[in-house]
Amino acid sequence: MNNYVIFISHNKSKAILKENVTRSVIKQMKEKGFRKYHVEITAENEKDATLKLNHSNKGYLTALADFSGNILFLALIIIIMSVFYFFK
Repeated sequence: MNNYVIFISHNKSKAILKENVTRSVIKQMKEKGFRKYHVEITAENEKDATLKLNHSNKGYLTALADFSGNILFLALIIIIMSVFYFFK
């Protein structure tokens, strides 16, 4: 298993072996519009690293959606209770 550094853009991602990443590579990737992702991924190959990244991001997005839904529900309950309290 190898460690990969992920660079992401608006609609692309690229995995590069950690030992191949130098300052010049990071600079070149920034010039191409990519930014370095904050997590290194351990995978067999570049495609597997990208798939693992996508899988973990889906988990984060699902958790964020659940959290946002819960907060929205609580906010609506508080607003409704406030309206009933003030106009009673």
